[in-house]
Amino acid sequence: MPNPWICWGQVNKAGGCQGELVASLVKKKINLSRDCCEAIQGLTHRCKIWIFNHRRFTPEFGNQVKGFCATLGITLPPSYHLYYPMANPFKSDPTED
Repeated sequence: MPNPWICWGQVNKAGGCQGELVASLVKKKINLSRDCCEAIQGLTHRCKIWIFNHRRFTPEFGNQVKGFCATLGITLPPSYHLYYPMANPFKSDPTED
């Protein structure tokens, strides 16, 4: 499992990004700043998988975020799902970053 403090710290390098994610989830409409999308894109693979398999941040929500950020030119279009449910989101592949 990645260190949650490090993962959320990377997200919050873009001031208020965690709040933007929560607001998008609550309002059921993704609205993130370019800086927030860049912060999410810059996360390690382990952090991305952990965040989008944790509490209310589901893999489906992660894919919606990915699609929204693609409209800003931050990520590749969601031609495949980057975030997917893990049987155990706290167990990660030791070969990954």
